[in-house]
Amino acid sequence: MSVTYLSVELRRLVATRAEGIREFGSVDWESGEFARFFNPRLDRWPDHFKLVGNRIETLTIIAAVTARILGFNRPERILERQTLQEIGRYPNAVALRRMQA
Repeated sequence: MSVTYLSVELRRLVATRAEGIREFGSVDWESGEFARFFNPRLDRWPDHFKLVGNRIETLTIIAAVTARILGFNRPERILERQTLQEIGRYPNAVALRRMQA
C-alpha cells in the first residue's frame, strides 16, 4: 500500500467526519475513486454482486470495495463456500431469494 493511497484515504476520512457524513467506504484501486460500502438496508445484492460458482463477482465499485475490504474471495472463504455447496448448504434458501430478487 503506497503512502499516497493512505494519504488519500486519511484526507477522505477527515473530510467525511468534518461534514458529519456517516458513510464509510474505501478507495477503489482501479478507478481511484472513493466508494461507500454495500449497505443491505439500501442496496439490492443482485445490483452489485453475482455468485459465479464459489466466487462472488462484483458488478459495481461499491461491490468492489466491499468485497476487497471484507475479503469475500480470499482462498479460505472460497474453500468454505465450495465445501458448503458440495453438501447443499450454500446458498441457503433465504440467501438465494435475496441474490435473485
